[in-house]
Amino acid sequence: ILPGFSNGTYVEFAHAGHGPTRSVECAGEFLTGFFDNPDGELDMSCPDSMEPPEFAGRLFETNILTTFAVLAAEDEKHLAKPVLWLVTPVIIMTIGSLIYTLAPMARLINGIGGHPTGGARLLAWLTSLVGVTSAGGLAYAGYASFEANQFILLVGMLGWARWFALAGLACGALGALLLWRSVIARARIALPIGVISGLLLTGMSGIAYAAWLIRWGFTPF
Repeated sequence: ILPGFSNGTYVEFAHAGHGPTRSVECAGEFLTGFFDNPDGELDMSCPDSMEPPEFAGRLFETNILTTFAVLAAEDEKHLAKPVLWLVTPVIIMTIGSLIYTLAPMARLINGIGGHPTGGARLLAWLTSLVGVTSAGGLAYAGYASFEANQFILLVGMLGWARWFALAGLACGALGALLLWRSVIARARIALPIGVISGLLLTGMSGIAYAAWLIRWGFTPF
């Protein structure tokens, strides 16, 4: 359409899409400057400063945001169950990661040996650590995805989030193995109620967390 204007200038805002005066801050100022002084010299510093976009690559696809939005629209109480299902095992694993990290140090300092559990304590530490890492990583992935582009969350997250989802599934496998080792250890020796309860709670929390990821489409495949 440029030939139809008696005093027209074609200006291209590269990489800005079809609405640069709305999506690029300096482009809006560029348009305002033209309206203020149509006969003045155009300041081309804005269009000349456009840079290629940074592509996020393959996304980790999940529709959990839209699913939860639908649940909230129907009735906010519908969110209580999935939120409680997620928060409870994460809190238990967070506490477990601290206990199973600090307790061996305390026993070493005090010169007190722990009850033999056949490796169940190590599995409890791994289960809780992997679970907390997964939950924290997915939470940060959500934040990073929002910072990159708010619309990404409508279809998923940045691609590297899938590794934290995979860690969550590994947490469930470790939790199941922990339950098995805890039962074997309890059959061999009468473990204190506090010890066996902690092991079982940690194992069930790992399984519950992995089950939540599967139920709400947070699997990496």
